[in-house]
Amino acid sequence: MAKKVIVKDRSGSPLVFTSDVSLFFSTESKGIRTMKYPLRGDQMGFNEENEFVIFRYADAMLMKAEAIARGASATGGESAKSIVNAIRKRSGATDLATVGLTEILAERGRELFLEGSRRTDLIRFGKFNDPVIERASKSDAFRVVYPIPNQAVSSNPNLKQNFGY
Repeated sequence: MAKKVIVKDRSGSPLVFTSDVSLFFSTESKGIRTMKYPLRGDQMGFNEENEFVIFRYADAMLMKAEAIARGASATGGESAKSIVNAIRKRSGATDLATVGLTEILAERGRELFLEGSRRTDLIRFGKFNDPVIERASKSDAFRVVYPIPNQAVSSNPNLKQNFGY
């Protein structure tokens, strides 16, 4: 199991989560944590040791788990279940008893939160148009494709607007 560490705020005090939040007047101990990779040091973003994530190993492993769950041959004695549970173990989560496409999509949502892959994941898994809290009914199927900007369509006769827009 991974070693637990005490996370500290910038002043060195233990970081204790509080659920109250204001968009304008909250300290780093208030509200949700959406900064997945905070900058370290006092460089104001320049010459930082963790500026930008190019690719995540966990993403590649989840791709492999998905491929196996969709029928690809497993390699190295791994199964979709063993791959997903290895990723969960690293983060301190409990093992899943069964792993299918539903569990892989959920794990991708947790592991890759705020990394820009959720839209394409939902499209690939056929869930993009499903109802969500902000939209009670299923959206139209054409919404999986973006519209082409009108300026581009009007200035190029070879372009045709995507269906539905």
